[in-house]
Amino acid sequence: DFLLHATDVWAAQIGVPLALDLWSAQGAADTTKGLARSRKAVPLDEIRPYIIDVGNDGKLSQRGNYWTTEEDMKRLFRETIPLAAQAWPKRRVLLYLHGGLNSEADVAGRVVALRDVMLANHIYPLHIMWESGAAETLRHIVDDILGGIFSRAGGFMDTVRNIADEGRDRSLELTTARIGGAMWREMTENARLASNREDGNGAMQIALDAVEHELTQTQPGEAARWELHIVAHSAGAIYLAHALQRLLASGIPVKSVQLMAPAMTIDLFREHMFAPISSGACPAPRTYILSDEAERDDTVGPYGKSLLYLVSNAFEKSRGQPLLGMERFLTGIPGEAGRAAVRPTDPAIAALLAPGLVVASRSEGGQAPVSTSKAHGAFDNDAPTMNAVLEHIMGRKPVRPFDPRDLKY
Repeated sequence: DFLLHATDVWAAQIGVPLALDLWSAQGAADTTKGLARSRKAVPLDEIRPYIIDVGNDGKLSQRGNYWTTEEDMKRLFRETIPLAAQAWPKRRVLLYLHGGLNSEADVAGRVVALRDVMLANHIYPLHIMWESGAAETLRHIVDDILGGIFSRAGGFMDTVRNIADEGRDRSLELTTARIGGAMWREMTENARLASNREDGNGAMQIALDAVEHELTQTQPGEAARWELHIVAHSAGAIYLAHALQRLLASGIPVKSVQLMAPAMTIDLFREHMFAPISSGACPAPRTYILSDEAERDDTVGPYGKSLLYLVSNAFEKSRGQPLLGMERFLTGIPGEAGRAAVRPTDPAIAALLAPGLVVASRSEGGQAPVSTSKAHGAFDNDAPTMNAVLEHIMGRKPVRPFDPRDLKY
């Protein structure tokens, strides 16, 4: 334990660096992630080459445990990625767009959890880390305010507990709608600004300026080796919608798009993504969603449904706003006892996405399910899902698949 964690070393000089490679030794440990998990925060140098840290108003973040500068962006595409991929047949870059409600520590943990397997498969993972004030406030609403309603309400909530679940959830939606909706709209505006600031200082604008500059400096044969693959989780899909046009024009071919429980409205998808996908300018996405039953079995604190239900019913501009990541709006659901059948909100979009649609926990043709996720935030913790992501990027079985232990962070 002492050698693995190295948390109390006596030395003549404070802060002497200690490098141990026990994790690679045969039988030394059953996971490669324990060293990072033993620390309060993942050290900056372990994840800095793999993140773009986005702050408020869509600009690069200059605060917190992790930050990104404009010079970092230039160095990333000029030196870091080419050096890491110099022996690879293709320079595959995975742009991973995280959901806006993940904390800085959560994203750092995911970076470490995904990094080694991705690199072993010749994929360079580059993560968008959100650090906007709106995202942090909204996370506080979901985690603390919503979670504390029962404990503070006393006898009133004893009565509410006896009401049907739908009544309880409706009360919680009304309680959080005003401030939660305002913060959600601010967070989605930050996602838009990252790619659309008038001064050109949005995080994605700076990153793609660096990409385009470096591509002009490379030989034509080298430029052809680059590939861009995109994974967007939850509110990360909103970020993608606003960045897509610029990504497609960056000079790096977009080879695949994968959406996990996208928290974007169907209107936003139609406005920004439907046309380039329909025309073939952008690959048709593989989309991983929960079944409507799983959405209604998920929870957010005392709220008895998934985060997407909360967003649709409380945080968006009108109750029941159709979201791309919800089965009931995307494909429709059959009628059940006490429930009317629901038809797809936009049949054209449903038809466009149907070939690549993966509904979690449902087997395909009697085979093992592609995704076994049972909660909104669980897709990138799920080994079958992440191996399906790898296979879709590579067009074949991964050289090193994800093991469930890799995804514990």
